[in-house]
Amino acid sequence: MKIREHHPPKKLLQALSLEERFPTHHPLYPLILKTLRREKSGFSGEKKIDFYLHRLQFPYVGLHSVRLAQNQVHFQVDTLMITPTFITLVEIKNHSGTIRFHSGKMHQDYNGTTESYDDPITQVNEQKELLRAWLDERGYTDYPLETLVVMGNSNSHLQIDPSQIHHLDRVIPINLFNEKMRELNEKYDRKRILLSECHRLGKLIDSHCVMNETCLLEALSIPPSQIIKGVRCPECNRISMKRIKLRWECSFCKARTHTAQINTFKDMYLLYGPTFNNKSVCEFFDIDSNDFAYYLIKSMNFKKLGRGKGSIYHMRFDRTKEFTYLLK
Repeated sequence: MKIREHHPPKKLLQALSLEERFPTHHPLYPLILKTLRREKSGFSGEKKIDFYLHRLQFPYVGLHSVRLAQNQVHFQVDTLMITPTFITLVEIKNHSGTIRFHSGKMHQDYNGTTESYDDPITQVNEQKELLRAWLDERGYTDYPLETLVVMGNSNSHLQIDPSQIHHLDRVIPINLFNEKMRELNEKYDRKRILLSECHRLGKLIDSHCVMNETCLLEALSIPPSQIIKGVRCPECNRISMKRIKLRWECSFCKARTHTAQINTFKDMYLLYGPTFNNKSVCEFFDIDSNDFAYYLIKSMNFKKLGRGKGSIYHMRFDRTKEFTYLLK
């Protein structure tokens, strides 16, 4: 049973929003594209695990995109599998090319270049220790925790030195995932909790999951002044809508709508955060009427804080389901 579905990371949504709102000739544009490709690849790899999970023949509770806090430290698990006898933390990588492990790093050789990353075994082991402390605080002690690093790209080629015993045992191509899970299921034969308690634990974990609030503009040192202002077309996704006779009309695909402001507010939320005022709407929407900006704000029924010219507003969107326009 799956309790928590895959949720697109905030950084992916921000990069998708930013792609259409940044000048292609700007020196930072290639960095945005690189970030977007990496985030897309990672999210695609995480979803590939579903094909194999559906074929497992023993009971488990699955959660994806888990992000918890322990002692003021946040940690994230791509997929968490809870069974009555053990829990597995699964870290999924979607790199192509040849993958090597050496000197505490993972190296990717692809198209004549080599890129190095932190060793995912070290990463998932740290997640394991934090989850252990999190579970212990809630009474789930003496519960075996296993870790796996799954290479989700079928075009990757693993090269692991025989002396790296831990890597040989824990880094696997995705086609061997079910075989490895069956092996772990046979390894642990003593029930720690009932299956019904697995569901309760899964619900408890889901209720404590928190969103990552990283700001991509700050992370990439992108000046807000460089963002392309305007209203996003809900059909072609270009920043191209003009207000004509009480409706928005796209300069490119000629789509017409009364509600183009919705996705534009969502863009503003992703890039600048949930709090704004009337002036910031005029700037982001590229309009020169305070009255029209106020009309657009009222159409969204946002929470208002303060009175008069000092009023600010607070946006609230569900990042797990309200940004599908970016994922087309």
